[in-house]
Amino acid sequence: MSDSTSPAPTGPSKPIGSAFEKADKIVKEHVLAASGIGFIPLPVFDVLLASGSNLYMIKRLCKVYDTPYKAGLARSIVSAVGSSLGAAGVTTGVALSMAKLAPGIATGSAMLAMSAANSAFTFALGRLFIANLESGNNLLKFDIKGYGTVVEDAYNNAKNKVFTETKQTPDTTVSVAEAT
Repeated sequence: MSDSTSPAPTGPSKPIGSAFEKADKIVKEHVLAASGIGFIPLPVFDVLLASGSNLYMIKRLCKVYDTPYKAGLARSIVSAVGSSLGAAGVTTGVALSMAKLAPGIATGSAMLAMSAANSAFTFALGRLFIANLESGNNLLKFDIKGYGTVVEDAYNNAKNKVFTETKQTPDTTVSVAEAT
């Protein structure tokens, strides 16, 4: 005899929440990771880790939207997005990474700035991918030209917000989380 108070089986449970909510959570997780990566004191290694984290974020976003992930295409798109920020965006990342070699306070300042720049770029990249995937595009039909100013605006807005928040709060991890 069965207990009448126990619920009837309903089959496998389905995840709650929209694809956008899941994607937004993924982007926020990777923004926090990018922030931490900025504090790695090894020049170039930090850039490689940030790139790897961004590629993993894209892979996760593709899975949420049931879109095939191609690593080579994803790398090309990330490079194109970085290039869309212009020479100043690319140069800033390299300069901040290399500035970690300077002794003393310059190292700390470079780490803080690199953390903010990584977070801003990851946020902009994530928003770009969400917008494209929400519109039904996949990596083969990725529309970077249509979103060129969106990337630059998202990057600059996130960077400004991160720098503003870190000036007000000594805990940069919290301030980066608030930027998203």
